[in-house]
Amino acid sequence: MLRFGRLAFGLVCVGIMVAACTAVPEDTATVAPTRVMVAVTDTAVPLSPTAINTPETVSSPTPAPMCTPPACTENEVYFCPGDCPNGCGTVCVTPTPDNLGPAPATWAELETWLVQAWQDGIEPHTVQIQLQEAGWQYQVGDMTTVDLNANGDFEWLLSLYLPGQEANSKERRLGNLWVIGQAGIFFRYYMENEDPEIGDESVPIIIGFAEMNGDSLPEIAINREMCGAHTCTGQYQILNYANGTLQNIVAARPSLNHPEFDTITMSFSDTYFADHDGDGLQDFFVHGGASGSAGAGIERTYTEVWSWNGSAITLTDVILDPSQYRHHILYEANNKFAYANIARLDEALVLYEKAINDDSLLTPPPMSEGTEEDVRAAINQFAAFRLILIDLLQGNSGQAFDRLSLLNRNYPNTPITQAAQLLLTNWQDLDHPFAFCNEITAMLETAEDPTGPLVDLGYGNPSLTAVDVCPVP
Repeated sequence: MLRFGRLAFGLVCVGIMVAACTAVPEDTATVAPTRVMVAVTDTAVPLSPTAINTPETVSSPTPAPMCTPPACTENEVYFCPGDCPNGCGTVCVTPTPDNLGPAPATWAELETWLVQAWQDGIEPHTVQIQLQEAGWQYQVGDMTTVDLNANGDFEWLLSLYLPGQEANSKERRLGNLWVIGQAGIFFRYYMENEDPEIGDESVPIIIGFAEMNGDSLPEIAINREMCGAHTCTGQYQILNYANGTLQNIVAARPSLNHPEFDTITMSFSDTYFADHDGDGLQDFFVHGGASGSAGAGIERTYTEVWSWNGSAITLTDVILDPSQYRHHILYEANNKFAYANIARLDEALVLYEKAINDDSLLTPPPMSEGTEEDVRAAINQFAAFRLILIDLLQGNSGQAFDRLSLLNRNYPNTPITQAAQLLLTNWQDLDHPFAFCNEITAMLETAEDPTGPLVDLGYGNPSLTAVDVCPVP
């Protein structure tokens, strides 16, 4: 009898399923995002990164090589005897003739069957063959093993499909995510799984492992993707093993579908792990942010960096992708301005001047009436007012009056030009330029379209109205 003990399981398939070991079939269930196959050992294995265009502050890890598993006979299966990243190191073995009967057809019976198989030390590849034959699983990546608590026993992480579905159906759907160990099934994403229909819910898949919090144990990244008419949104959680169970350790905004979960949410997103700050711990990078609808306008994609802060995984950095669009530069300047400290004000000043003066930038079309020239005029006025505020904050009143002269020359009698005139007329009597912002906002709110097309450049972009011209930070 050929046995390997409880080794890390990375790639398993019957000999006739060679293609499944190197590529994900096209008929993957539509409710689940693309899978990343990761061979797992008792050490953390980072996700293979997706190449994205980010500033120099992000250094993506080098992608691991892709390896083609060896040619197995019809009587052999693929097995990973140790570390098999992307198939490297996979070998052919004869299936273990363990006393394992066929996988049952109901959730309740399946639980008993799986727990008994784990306790009996049945090899994972043998278990998965039976799960595939019964329709509970379809792909190698549906089963992964990893030592979550460093006790020498490898837990089984199982993506299980709803029973009774056709094997080749593009509509087949996952039913639950289970984790099995010494204590039986100690984690289920959905606590109820007897009902064969989950409605509009989708089940998360495991997308990778990494050591993120310094406990020398692997954290598990999962993604529950939801798709609407035009946009698919990833909803990510990071699971940590503690007190005999897995707990989500993300501290973020809850998802719309599951307000009880703290979830990292981003549309059309890719992810990878890397050490962003050099502290020796892996950080979780999520890149995306675009929408699939024309109504969103011209959007700017970005990368969020999520890191361990001592008690939870939190957002620690946002890195904007480079953009050649004028409105994106304006929004970036607004973000810098909102901090109202010296360093950020200097950065905001440079960006506002770029939004006005850089003729190489592209100007987006308005979403309704008007032209691109109308959009650029609105951006110029908004940026010029903010530059005047920065000048006053930095004691450059002469520069502020020069900017007002340009406003009067190029955009006479517009609401924002009048607001700038009002501010400069009164600023010498104020303790702080922001002290007069409430009066300016009240004046602008009585004007017709003070910010013009900046109110709506698509729902994927910020809406700038009268209250945004002279904000009180």
